[in-house]
Amino acid sequence: MMSAALGSACSPKSRRSATASSVAPAIRLLTDSSDNDYAPRWSPDGSELVFFSWRAGVRDLWIVGSSGGEPRRIDSGPGNDQYACWSPDGKEIAYTTHVPDTYDQDISIVGRDGSPARPLIAFPGEDYHASWSPDGRSLLFTSTRLGNSDIWIVELARPDSARVLIGGPSNDGYASWSPRGDRILFQSDRGRAAGIWVAAYREGRAGEPRPVSVGGMRRSNAAWSPAGDAAAFVVWESGARRLAIVPVIDGWEAKPRIVPLPDSLATIAYPDWSPDGRSIAFSTYASGVSKIWVVTDPDRFASYQERDLPRRK
Repeated sequence: MMSAALGSACSPKSRRSATASSVAPAIRLLTDSSDNDYAPRWSPDGSELVFFSWRAGVRDLWIVGSSGGEPRRIDSGPGNDQYACWSPDGKEIAYTTHVPDTYDQDISIVGRDGSPARPLIAFPGEDYHASWSPDGRSLLFTSTRLGNSDIWIVELARPDSARVLIGGPSNDGYASWSPRGDRILFQSDRGRAAGIWVAAYREGRAGEPRPVSVGGMRRSNAAWSPAGDAAAFVVWESGARRLAIVPVIDGWEAKPRIVPLPDSLATIAYPDWSPDGRSIAFSTYASGVSKIWVVTDPDRFASYQERDLPRRK
């Protein structure tokens, strides 16, 4: 299993001033259950979010409207399920399932309408956290088949085509495609402390990974902005986990800007940007229970915690 330094990912209109604002962004509670709701992911049309939860006594997939309301369960089989990701057309969901009575994790696909699930990756070991390519043809996923955590790619039309795309002595994983499919954002402990990295992608090959935000505090759970010019992720800071935003510019590494949220929401995990770029959904513990929240216009209020400008790498 990947080290605790690595966490999740699947799919700002513009870079605004980094000056801190005295006005906090608007936040709202999307799900309110005592059964722990995690890892929200917006549908491509922005109308719904899929997440995983223990609401039915097992870890399963659920869908809730973007305005809230009563979630509905997706019947995805007998395993404990997590890490959902939408297909580009919004008709299907790829997800990780724990194989009963084993330590294996596989990747399956289920219909948004609840049509029967079908296995895609079923290999001894841990294969998890899929990200669907924008053209709908391939999935990225994390695998420990070779010992360390590596990023693999598989063509949906050929499940036996799975191969390593980004790997090596480091732990790499929780990858996601950029909106245009030409870059891959991922987490890695390569070089320095665990951080966020990006690699170009072209004709089935990944380029040399470049740092986006690394060093010092841990970073995890990275997600692309819909414009592909920024990433939202989690910064582990003094015992808290804060929501952060950083520009993704080739050849540059930047200091993250922190989104000001109440201290009661200081255990952020699994942020995901809405398709219109206006909101970020995330899960966080409040009073010992994980619930899903949405923050509006987070980039407008994010600020540096100390003076630090992006530097050329």
